[in-house]
Amino acid sequence: MKKGFTLIELLVVVLIIGILSSVALPQYTKAVHRARATEAWTIGKSVRTAQDVYFMANNEYASDMEDLDIQIPEMKYWDIEEFFVSGSDFWALALTGKGAINNIDIRIDGGAGIRTDIRCFGDENLCKIMLPCAVPIGSSNGSYCEF
Repeated sequence: MKKGFTLIELLVVVLIIGILSSVALPQYTKAVHRARATEAWTIGKSVRTAQDVYFMANNEYASDMEDLDIQIPEMKYWDIEEFFVSGSDFWALALTGKGAINNIDIRIDGGAGIRTDIRCFGDENLCKIMLPCAVPIGSSNGSYCEF
């Protein structure tokens, strides 16, 4: 009597592994993109909180990141493209993706008397994965989530 596996048994095992990996890989990719979006979301919430504190103290928004009482850590997946204030009632932070998400831009808007929201521009499908709450508002305006 010979010991070992037959060719059919080995092929069945390889087939099962292939099916499992074809199901798991897309879910893994979605999880990676959501984790990358979490970095932008966290930075946005920190800036929003710091802007609210600055506004309560000075009755205007900080026009420079240096004026805010926060330390932005080195970001792995995002670059700060632009930070600006319009008058004393509106601010925005624009982030650009690095590496695999370089076709995605995120903008966080906030201000006095308006909701703070996060918008995703670029690949619409990737935006839906990164911000599952995203509501499309037109191709030029991206998709947004309310904080």
